[in-house]
Amino acid sequence: MKLANLRRNWWPTISKVCGVAKDEVEGYKWFLLAAVQGDENAKKGAAAAESRLTRDQIKEGLKRARNFKPHAVPSVGDERAP
Repeated sequence: MKLANLRRNWWPTISKVCGVAKDEVEGYKWFLLAAVQGDENAKKGAAAAESRLTRDQIKEGLKRARNFKPHAVPSVGDERAP
């Protein structure tokens, strides 16, 4: 399952259960990151988000996407794993 699908399918549930505040700019960032990978639904999601965001929010979302640095998740049995 792609990251975009995971976020789209699970994030509403996680945010309700854990009480995480909705962050439109952060959501926009994730749409942009998935869109760059070719996810057509993410491209539509980014366009829809842009219609709800202010110019400053769009700039911030673009900045967050540009500055995003993925990190490796240690595998099971890896000594670096917590």
